[in-house]
Amino acid sequence: MDLQKFIRTEWQRAVLDAGLDSDGVAYWIAAGTPSEIRDRGAMYFRPGQDPDPPYAFSAEQLAEAISPTFADLHRIVIHADYELPGGLSEAGTEAYFAAVIRHELEHARQGEVPEGKAALEIDQGLVDEVLAHKVGGIRGGAAFYNYKPMEMDANAAASIYVRERFPDTVEELLRSPIANMVRSNTRPEPPSSLLVRTVCFLFQFRSIAESLAEPLPFSAHLRTYGGEEAAHIWNLLSQAAGTDFGTRNLDPKVCGQ
Repeated sequence: MDLQKFIRTEWQRAVLDAGLDSDGVAYWIAAGTPSEIRDRGAMYFRPGQDPDPPYAFSAEQLAEAISPTFADLHRIVIHADYELPGGLSEAGTEAYFAAVIRHELEHARQGEVPEGKAALEIDQGLVDEVLAHKVGGIRGGAAFYNYKPMEMDANAAASIYVRERFPDTVEELLRSPIANMVRSNTRPEPPSSLLVRTVCFLFQFRSIAESLAEPLPFSAHLRTYGGEEAAHIWNLLSQAAGTDFGTRNLDPKVCGQ
């Protein structure tokens, strides 16, 4: 199959499905993916984010991605040399890359609203570090990554997209190591709820988060990455946990109530 041709065609469909302005997103197909990131099919970069290190960008692609024309767009690098599971059919290969594209475009969709943008900052700046301390180096620990609200939503978007576009491949993908891309019966939650859900996700690892934050309170770090609202949500959760961790004293806005 001509994978690059397929990606070019599927990109247009996926952008439309995500409800994004095609002028606000851009993609590149990696000429060669470094071994340390060969375990993922693509990478997303926020508007204004400097891809340093360059990851799978070639020197020419990186220069283009950080140029005034593209620097303020949602940018995605697709790893066409991703090592797919052995025996995957051609249709399954197409479905996988369609899922990857739609997954990354969901991150772009998340970044289109203030709450999603703040959640993205917290996710990359705090959540990953907390999870690294929780499960880093443990076989199977990477599964926690897929439970992050941002990833759950991106996988949900990918799953529904594949189920609608490539329904005959779903069972094949579910039997493979890349099943997380099609393991949702429902669409993603609204990006406007991401900030609340991301802070609530972090609160499950409260002791780790607070120990990493010392000597500052963890809410101060949340304020740096996600703003005053993120810190406020954390403080409300902490107040509730200080009693019986029930909902009696919890603001209805917290954790999606």
